[in-house]
Amino acid sequence: KKSLSVGENIIFKGEESKVNNKILNKGHKIRAQDIGSLLESGITKLLVHSKLNIGVLSSGDELLHPKEELQPAKIRDINTYTISNLIKSSGNEVTNYPIMPDNYESQLKIAKKAFQECDILIFSAGSSISYRDTTAKVIKNLGKPGILVHGISVKPGKPTILGICDKKLILGLPGNPVSATMIFTNIVNPILNSMYNFTPINTYTECILSENISSHTGRVDYVPVKITNKDDKLYAKPVFGKSNLINTLVFSDGYISIPPAKRGLYKNSKVKVKKYEQ
Repeated sequence: KKSLSVGENIIFKGEESKVNNKILNKGHKIRAQDIGSLLESGITKLLVHSKLNIGVLSSGDELLHPKEELQPAKIRDINTYTISNLIKSSGNEVTNYPIMPDNYESQLKIAKKAFQECDILIFSAGSSISYRDTTAKVIKNLGKPGILVHGISVKPGKPTILGICDKKLILGLPGNPVSATMIFTNIVNPILNSMYNFTPINTYTECILSENISSHTGRVDYVPVKITNKDDKLYAKPVFGKSNLINTLVFSDGYISIPPAKRGLYKNSKVKVKKYEQ
C-alpha cells in the first residue's frame, strides 16, 4: 500500500479553468487539445470561420491528365494536385477544374464559371509574358480592379500575379512546380491565414551551411536544402535544380531564404531552415 499526501490525486475546483478566464483567442486555429479543453468546460458550440472554397485552374496545351499515356511534347499535370493538397493542408476546401488550353476564350469561359462557384481562384501557369500566356488577360476580365501586382522579386516565382476582382482574391502562380509550391508557401498561405486572423508561429531549424550559395541583390531567393547530422551538428546542403523539377523538393527537407540585401551565403555560416509541413 502507498500512503497519500493531502491533495494528491485530486483536481480542485477552478484548477483547470476559472470563470471568465479566456480559453482561446480570436484567430486561434483549433487543435485536438483545444476541443478537449472546450468540452471540459461544457462548451459544445463555437462560432468559427467557414472554410474557403478555393478553385484551382491549370492551363497549357502541353498538359495531360496524370492517368494518360505520356506523348511527345507533353507533360503530366502535377500542379493541380500539388496545389490542391497545399490548399487542403491549409485547412481549406478545393475545387479542381479541367485543364484549360492555351486559348483565351476557353480559359475565360471556365474562369467565369469558377469565379461564380468559389471564394478564391488560383491559376497555375500562363502568368509569364508571352503570346501564349493569357492568364493576365483572363483575370483583367473577371472584375474590377483586376491585377494589382504582376511580377515579384523572388526566385523561383517571379511571374506571380496578385489581383482582386469584384472583391474576390485572384492569384496567378507560375507553371513550374517548384515555383508554384514556393509561392504558395511564402505568399499565398500567409494571405489565407490573414483572412482568418490567424498568425502561425513559424519554427525553424538552425543549421550550418555546407557550401557557398550565390544570389543577386534586390530579390529573395528560396533555396531547397537537405538536412544532415554530422558529429551532433546539423548541416544544410543545398539541393540545386531547375524550377520545373519537382524532385528538387522531394529530395530536400526544407528551404532557406536569402534576403534581398545579400549577394549570397558563405559555407559554414549559420542558416535557418524552414522545414516543409508534413
